[in-house]
Amino acid sequence: MKRNNGRIFLSGLLLIFCLMGASCPSRETTESDKIAQTEIYQSYSVKADGEQFRATVFFRIGGKTGTTLALVAPSKITCNGQPMQEVRNSFSGTSYSLMIPRSATTGTFVFSDRNGKNYTNTIDLRATNWRTKINTINAAQSFAIPLANNINSAQTDFRLELNSANNNSQTILFSGTQADSSARAHYDANANAIVIEPAAWQEIRRGAVTLNLGVTVNTPVQQGTRLGGEIQFDYEPTPLRVNLLKAKKLKC
Repeated sequence: MKRNNGRIFLSGLLLIFCLMGASCPSRETTESDKIAQTEIYQSYSVKADGEQFRATVFFRIGGKTGTTLALVAPSKITCNGQPMQEVRNSFSGTSYSLMIPRSATTGTFVFSDRNGKNYTNTIDLRATNWRTKINTINAAQSFAIPLANNINSAQTDFRLELNSANNNSQTILFSGTQADSSARAHYDANANAIVIEPAAWQEIRRGAVTLNLGVTVNTPVQQGTRLGGEIQFDYEPTPLRVNLLKAKKLKC
């Protein structure tokens, strides 16, 4: 429930920012054959969804917040050779969706515009995980947990959730190149590890704790119009369950 409440809270904040006039993605839709094909912005996203990946594509006019586009033949979009399904709703406009097996190592999207020009973009789906199982963590010490696969730190954001047995929780946001604002956690590129500092545990009860790591990889499109586009891969490694020990400072 804590994690769901956090997501609802973040969604509420996004809505407030939109109502205050911040730039939010348009929910409107128009047909793709009504605009110049050079004005199409491409947005590709793959997120872990149970035992599969959910691929989602938006096409927009003029940029990342522009009106969404409904593709009109001969325009089309495929993922790994499969046609993507059009999805229309009042909340987000028009998008295209397809489920991908977790066994897939890449997601290759091919967008064909009305002039027959193809744009091919590929997402690397080889997700990282924790390299070793950790049994205990001393709350008084800086602790590094290594990852299995190397990541591109300049393209990666992290969301670390610490959840204790009595529902105390802590969410820490940081990037591959910058620690969180309170210096509670950071990514060590040299060690390829998530480093958790003692300050992260101040609100967490000692005992059984679950660590949930969210990883978001952001890259620009490889092929696009003059407006370009974005590619995002969002997933969570296997939750890590540890025993958090009481603060035990080392003797000098």
